[in-house]
Amino acid sequence: LNEVKHNFIAVLSHELRTPITPLLSALDFAEAELSSSTQPCDAEIMGEMVSIAHDSALRLQRLVQDYTQLAGLLTLDAETLTLRNVRLADLLEVLLDHTHRAHFTLDAPEDLVVAADPRLLGGALLALLRRADLLTPPGQAASFTAREAQGVVTLILHDPLSYVDPETIQALDDPFGFSNERLYYTPNTGIELTLALHTLRRLGGTLHVESTRGAGTRVTCTLPAAHPQAHWIEGPQLRFEVETTGV
Repeated sequence: LNEVKHNFIAVLSHELRTPITPLLSALDFAEAELSSSTQPCDAEIMGEMVSIAHDSALRLQRLVQDYTQLAGLLTLDAETLTLRNVRLADLLEVLLDHTHRAHFTLDAPEDLVVAADPRLLGGALLALLRRADLLTPPGQAASFTAREAQGVVTLILHDPLSYVDPETIQALDDPFGFSNERLYYTPNTGIELTLALHTLRRLGGTLHVESTRGAGTRVTCTLPAAHPQAHWIEGPQLRFEVETTGV
């Protein structure tokens, strides 16, 4: 337990420092420029500083969000899980409101249903969609496909550009391990795959990652299909439950 706490503190302090440093530097510069009485502010430079501060604040917000979800997941009592039948198209509609829709092509039957906790599944899928969104350049699109066979729903998310090295893929089980996914110059938090992996396992599913340099990353997820005895959740109630969890 002491080793886990030590690793957690070391990793978290490093990752929080990454966006905080440019955020404070940009704000300090802007404050100095605004308080200067000797020369007018350069609008272009001020715009760049505001952009740096904004991007750093967003990265910090995403880090806090992901670690909050991960902490809740790792301490979750499995007996408190309530699996419900969730229409995948409805869930994706909620989640895509938080990404750039133009970055995705969707191929999923409208009537495809999974048995899952909507809040946990929403958090996991949003982490994967957000990662693909942030790592997909303008003019290209990540693909999301979903199919059901023999009571199992398979979801495949493929982004055309990112690369995950084999060592990182093998270490996805470790929530505190450092990897190339967590480098300071990437816009994503680097723990999206780990968060999704642990979530899907809790929901009775799996996650598998394949990545090829120059050809992108393919994340394959499986989940149990609709259960005849599970309650349904859809429409406004689904949106309320997913969005009130911090998605």
